[in-house]
Amino acid sequence: MTNVSHELLFMQTSPQYIDRMEAGELLAVAIQRRPEQPSLVLALSEKGAQVALPLAETLGLPMGLMLVEPIVHPKNMSREIGAVCEVGCEAWDPGHGIHNDLLRFKAKKVALESIRERRQGGRSPLFVPSLEKERVLLVTDGIASPWQVSLAIAVSQKRLCSEIWVASPVASKESLLLIEALADHVVCPLAVEELLSLDSHYA
Repeated sequence: MTNVSHELLFMQTSPQYIDRMEAGELLAVAIQRRPEQPSLVLALSEKGAQVALPLAETLGLPMGLMLVEPIVHPKNMSREIGAVCEVGCEAWDPGHGIHNDLLRFKAKKVALESIRERRQGGRSPLFVPSLEKERVLLVTDGIASPWQVSLAIAVSQKRLCSEIWVASPVASKESLLLIEALADHVVCPLAVEELLSLDSHYA
């Protein structure tokens, strides 16, 4: 991408939102202040869709769902070491520490099976087939680690979108720095030193 400008927006003073719907409404207000607007909203999970839906409705934009599942360390389920997308693309933390190919394969397989289970449960993702020339807004309910969002950015780039925006109600400061380097615009009202639990930021 050329002529890229990066924007981090910090405006939230409370450590909690009422719920993900309120978070989406606040994100929409922040985005409306910009002279340019995205043309398409993509949620990265079902909980991300709870944020994305009121945002898309407020902005009057079409919305889709791109399921991106975290890959967790097989010996430490609280540690995210990468991500996999429903279309098979993957991203890994360079410091994941798993040197056994079989263990990496199994960790990825668990994440893919989680996506398949959600499809079989009637929650089939609405993945937008073409992002070409779209100004895409990727929406999540929180960024604890950067791998899910960075993978979604990579997939969007491969689909030839014109710009990539990221919106998240809350994120760790370290993850935001990485995402800010990859996206054209980042809107995040609440940045914290360490994001241990997303639900703790929703009342």
